[in-house]
Amino acid sequence: MPEELKDSGTVTALSVIGFVFGLIGMLGSFIPCIGSLAFFVSIPAAIISGIALIIANNQKAKKTFAIVALTISLIGTVISGFQYFSIVAAGESARHELRNW
Repeated sequence: MPEELKDSGTVTALSVIGFVFGLIGMLGSFIPCIGSLAFFVSIPAAIISGIALIIANNQKAKKTFAIVALTISLIGTVISGFQYFSIVAAGESARHELRNW
């Protein structure tokens, strides 16, 4: 018979923090150009959510909310990272074109 998973206040608190900041980062990452700065909000949120998942795994606690928070944070990180690298690539392309002009 499977073991009953318990509730953990630490996991819940870290998951809520990771979820809120991950959601802010994800929503901010949809703003053109400025959304690349959401990278700096999404990365700490993903780290905190990952820590919550590790603690939940060690305490044999419920992991659902930690997984959701980590997923939201990583989505924001990927979108804002894509915007950041697109802006950098556009800048490099413009610099290359100006040199050849």
